Amino acid sequence: MRVYSVVIEDDTITAADTDVDIFEITPADDKPVKLLGLFIANVGADVGDAEEENLDIQVIRGHTTGGSGGTTPTPRPLGSSIEVAAGFTSDIMNDVIASMGTTHTLFSDGWNIRVPYQMIWPAMPEDMRPAASQTNTTILVRIQTTVADTINISGTLIVGEEGG
Repeated sequence: MRVYSVVIEDDTITAADTDVDIFEITPADDKPVKLLGLFIANVGADVGDAEEENLDIQVIRGHTTGGSGGTTPTPRPLGSSIEVAAGFTSDIMNDVIASMGTTHTLFSDGWNIRVPYQMIWPAMPEDMRPAASQTNTTILVRIQTTVADTINISGTLIVGEEGG
């Protein structure tokens, strides 16, 4: 398995954004993916007691229409000897969320924006890691809560890709 990172650097979520697909991964043909790690932090000034918020984070598989409004960063290999570009494509910070298709929520959790959020799926048994293939169309990480006011986040999604 080759391992790649997809990074968000100091990007904004506003109260006008109802839900945001912060990471959207579209697997390539015959190259299924597994989510290995998710790291998110509020890097703005909105960290005092009065600004504290709890946001719902979900991992969803199966949307057939991708989101829009974000950017498409290039996944970067974590290993220095990996010379193969990722087969999957990535979008970040889509404020028009993915839609359509038969979807399944694979993971749901909460994030208090005063502290960084970290999830490392390899700490769990192999079968507990969220995965998708081209048949599933997409796998994404969505903030399913409207923020009370603007926050700036940075984060990294670690993605493992099978196949050659």
